[in-house]
Amino acid sequence: MLLRVWLISLAISCLMPVAGDLLGKAGDCKPGQVDGQCGMSTFIMLEYGIAIGLLIMFAVSAYVIIATLRHRRQHSPPDGH
Repeated sequence: MLLRVWLISLAISCLMPVAGDLLGKAGDCKPGQVDGQCGMSTFIMLEYGIAIGLLIMFAVSAYVIIATLRHRRQHSPPDGH
């Protein structure tokens, strides 16, 4: 179960930069717009997508590691000390 959650979050993390890029392109240089910074929205949204993707990946990875360690600790035989 946790492996599936981690793989899904990894896929979502990889898609976030793509989504950011597409959203940025949608707002850049619309017809009739005169702007000396064409491409800035695409660049910034790509950076946001990368940052959000990394945040999701690290947060879910930390959750999966902690949950796995807790599960192993609960189901391990007693040490006998």
